[in-house]
Amino acid sequence: MEYVPDTLSNHMQNGQPLPYQRAVEIAIQICRALSHAHSREVIHRDIKLQNILLTEDGNVKVSDFGIARALASDPPIILADEPTGNLDSENANQIMTLLTDLHSKFKKTLIVVTHRNDFIKLADRVFIVEDGQMSEHGDIS
Repeated sequence: MEYVPDTLSNHMQNGQPLPYQRAVEIAIQICRALSHAHSREVIHRDIKLQNILLTEDGNVKVSDFGIARALASDPPIILADEPTGNLDSENANQIMTLLTDLHSKFKKTLIVVTHRNDFIKLADRVFIVEDGQMSEHGDIS
């Protein structure tokens, strides 16, 4: 993977709009990238200025496909390590809904590691790791 240090966010911080022609060039490249991803049934779900990278020669790269990229290969088991760790409650609930839909609609096996006790009710089985010991949590209702 190449290193691209510049983001569209960096160009928008001073509050000045981009020149019209440059904004159109960037928008077209973003649309092409998303169209390419969509043609492979990958949905980004988190397009924001920080995820639009700009190369030194002015080309656009869309980054941070996260869950979408992980699901593109149609894995039978999905490991989600703190998938809601840095999210507000609304986005955390959307991610958990996505994960539970993957299980119920697409029959994926999910292994979710989380500190969120409110997600326990969504699980078929719960294991607790405490002081280096793992045990199955009996009552998950």
